[in-house]
Amino acid sequence: MVTQANQPEAVPDIDAEFSDQEAFLGLLSGVANHEAKLAVSAIILHNPSVWFSASALHREVMGRQGEHYGWKMATRGPVGYCEASLAPIGLVARGQTADGPRQLTAYKANDERPDVVELGHAMSGALLDWSLEFPDISLQQILGVTAKKGPFRTPEVRYNLYRALVEHPRGDASVVNVVDSLGSRGIDTFTSYQNVEALTDKDILQAHTLDIATDMTLEIVDPIPRHDKFQANNLNAETVVVYGALQALWQQGKRQIGFDELVTESRVISPDIDVAKLRQAWSSGASKKSENMPGLRLATRSIEDPRQKSTLAINPSYEEAILELVVRLDDIAQAAPDAIQRYISTATAIINDQPAVSKLFAKAKAFSSTFAGQNEAPGAVEQRVASLFTGHGSMSVKQVTEALAQLGKPLSRGSVIRYLGQLTDKDALTVSTERPAPSRRRRIQYFSLPQES
Repeated sequence: MVTQANQPEAVPDIDAEFSDQEAFLGLLSGVANHEAKLAVSAIILHNPSVWFSASALHREVMGRQGEHYGWKMATRGPVGYCEASLAPIGLVARGQTADGPRQLTAYKANDERPDVVELGHAMSGALLDWSLEFPDISLQQILGVTAKKGPFRTPEVRYNLYRALVEHPRGDASVVNVVDSLGSRGIDTFTSYQNVEALTDKDILQAHTLDIATDMTLEIVDPIPRHDKFQANNLNAETVVVYGALQALWQQGKRQIGFDELVTESRVISPDIDVAKLRQAWSSGASKKSENMPGLRLATRSIEDPRQKSTLAINPSYEEAILELVVRLDDIAQAAPDAIQRYISTATAIINDQPAVSKLFAKAKAFSSTFAGQNEAPGAVEQRVASLFTGHGSMSVKQVTEALAQLGKPLSRGSVIRYLGQLTDKDALTVSTERPAPSRRRRIQYFSLPQES
């Protein structure tokens, strides 16, 4: 005998009057970002009248993978997805099934939410098929983890972010325009920028900041310093070099110059000159208020609004996959009957294909930053992180994270930072803070093996 149980307190009741859009967003954040959750959903929804206890669901998941397991999960692994993700969004119902004298917790497709069940079934087919089509890219990378505080979960934010970029006519957009687009959907600025930064750190998105110095040309009004006597006697070394460069350019017949020309001529005079300080002198020359470089004035500038100087685009390596993902998610969001039925048929075909299911679970495991390292001693993970530095010199957190992913041993950025910190505390690594480029203010930590004395 099987009975449906009341939802536990940790699982909120689902309002039966939710719109399709709300159902879609729940599925997007609850299951769309993980191949294993989608596969478990597809298995349960393929057998809508069956109640699955933890052990029964585990047997079904392992059986669907055939003889070669992609991921030999713990017994409570699949049912854990039901408890933490599928039940809270109304995709499955929680009940009890008899096992002799005992009553076991069990889950099945939620008869009270046929709208969510249908959308969820279709989503599993659409995204599992996508994952098989792009075997080197995981939904976990693209949509991020769900466990995030705040009114907007990461998968929802990223889906809207990708849509804004895909729909932009040039394929890129200013960062502020993307953030404004997300703001029109109620997503706060902090959350938007946080996701932009995370995706650029992973190189899924590419941000380009227009160098304001190279964005403008200046006119040489007078290459001779016209400061008063006190100022002339106290000009810093960079300013003296700049005037020397301006005089050389003037003699070459140049009246309007670009920043690169100023740098080139300044380096003829002083090869080791600080480019960042040249940039300051250049900015002074463009400013009507500054008296630091009176021999220069602004000639042309292509971007007047400084908010538009940073642009964002999808990395070409991910462009096809993200475009296809957006198309499929749009299909689910619009709940077009033909598309829904097509994707449900796809889900059925996939879970009846043992090699495909095995590949999907193997992929889910490989890209799981929370699973990575759990079955290893901490010392083994530390040793692997430390070994990356042999023959590679210094590496940033981002470079270490990417190197581990290439080895098939991914760790989250937070885990990488923790292990690097532990290795530094043990003097197994040293850390220094440097600018990635002399003209950039942002500093980055670089880790390296200690130098032998």
